[in-house]
Amino acid sequence: MHERAKRVVILGGGFAGLVAAHVLLKSAVSDQVEITIIDRSAEHVYTPWLYETSSVSFSPRTKNAERKEMLAASAFPFAHLPTYERIRFRKGEVSGVHTEQTSVVLADGLSVKYDILVVALGAEVNYFGIPGLPKFCIPLKTLKDARDIDATLRNLVKVPSKRARTVNVIGGGPAGVEVAAEIVSALRRLEGDGQIPEGTIKIQLMDREKILGMFDPRVRKAALKRFRKIGVEVLEGTSVLEAKKDHLMVKSESLGDHRLPSDLCIWSGGVKPSEAVRVTPFQKEPRGRIIIDRTFQTPGYPSVFAAGDCAAMLIGKEVKPDPQSAEVAVAQAKVLAGNIVRFINGEKLQAFPVYKRWDVLVALGAKYAAGNVWGFFVRGRVAYTLKLFSDLRYFLLILPPRLAFRKWRKAVILYEKNDL
Repeated sequence: MHERAKRVVILGGGFAGLVAAHVLLKSAVSDQVEITIIDRSAEHVYTPWLYETSSVSFSPRTKNAERKEMLAASAFPFAHLPTYERIRFRKGEVSGVHTEQTSVVLADGLSVKYDILVVALGAEVNYFGIPGLPKFCIPLKTLKDARDIDATLRNLVKVPSKRARTVNVIGGGPAGVEVAAEIVSALRRLEGDGQIPEGTIKIQLMDREKILGMFDPRVRKAALKRFRKIGVEVLEGTSVLEAKKDHLMVKSESLGDHRLPSDLCIWSGGVKPSEAVRVTPFQKEPRGRIIIDRTFQTPGYPSVFAAGDCAAMLIGKEVKPDPQSAEVAVAQAKVLAGNIVRFINGEKLQAFPVYKRWDVLVALGAKYAAGNVWGFFVRGRVAYTLKLFSDLRYFLLILPPRLAFRKWRKAVILYEKNDL
């Protein structure tokens, strides 16, 4: 009699969840596992392209068919993903995990049994209790958010105004920096083509501390220099106190409390663990992320693993979460999947290496980027090209080579329409 296949249930179809499933399918135990991915969305979104999607089609000359194609370029419907025929995709909201019954409960009442559980639920937008932000600011976390930003920009460009419209991007991390740079680059192209008057829209990027303050100072310096050139106004040391329909109340180190006009507010100021993570019974650190050891196991539950934005690693006696980025989630997922194979085979699990510094490449508009790769600082067209190949590398990880290259190339061509 053959032993029953191990039921591997993965909560979350983001980078960590999808890559872990892909690696398991290619592993030596692929015929010994039944993989189920549960996600509240019907599609996997390549979030490093959200900054592109949010500004790719607001030109008055963009046709509807082309706009639809651009907005869909970063989406991968789970039901249509090739090479994943052996994975069950179930759309649903996780409402609880019962470890004694080894089951996951969904909001619709369905219960899914597991032998091995992977929690990769990512994170959700954190507004930090700032009044008005949820109502009057659009986050940049999902494909819908990017589409909403694009639609709002389209309306701002289309409707004449006697004054310059103001777009405020709040949060000076990579996402905020990239979307600010991409929007202003698209605007400069439209101005250069005579599609809109110069000065139609002003872009302001603000952060309560410094933009890109967590990275190599050379990356931050390159971004500031670039923004001075292309016309992004950077407001550092500026905190948002309240958001209203047409303005923001802010507090800056130099001007104190004051009011800023705002025709579009984009929030990129932080994330927090989702409600689905908070209701799980696993030990958590103060910010609500699930504590894991260096093998990605959760303390007290050897058959439960966690990775990505919803997890924080215990190193020695300290909890030290890695950066919340796609690159980190992919690297973690590869080791996690290998450890599931070792767990099934009864072998010793591998510890995830402690990185002193992660590679980072930040797009700064119009085929320009800056960052660190393998310990070297790069900027300009070279950095932008490396970023493109980083995108392709991910596509090759989750798709057959020919399809990966075709989808990547098509998206690159579409998105380059924004560049100067």
